[in-house]
Amino acid sequence: MSDRDLSPRAAEMLAIIRDYESTKGDPTEYAKLAGIKLSTFTWWRSRLRRHLDGGVHGFVEVKLAPSVKEPIRVRMAADIAIDVPFGFDASEVRRLVDALREC
Repeated sequence: MSDRDLSPRAAEMLAIIRDYESTKGDPTEYAKLAGIKLSTFTWWRSRLRRHLDGGVHGFVEVKLAPSVKEPIRVRMAADIAIDVPFGFDASEVRRLVDALREC
């Protein structure tokens, strides 16, 4: 639905709400200054949201970048570090860490 398809009241409220959006003020104060109940103002804002945000609605496809499967570096001390590969076996790493602690 485009702006020109709106009823006269909706078009009037859209103009008021667009003006409010440009001020970024307090909605309670703005509604009072515009001579509108806050509940009416917020209802129209909700109803006319698609006109305010450029008509973007529904689902948007998001493509994620492939995850980087770099090793995790476990530093035991200043001179001891272990690079654990992606998909490691936790029990094996635990055994290795325990063995290093005993040294």
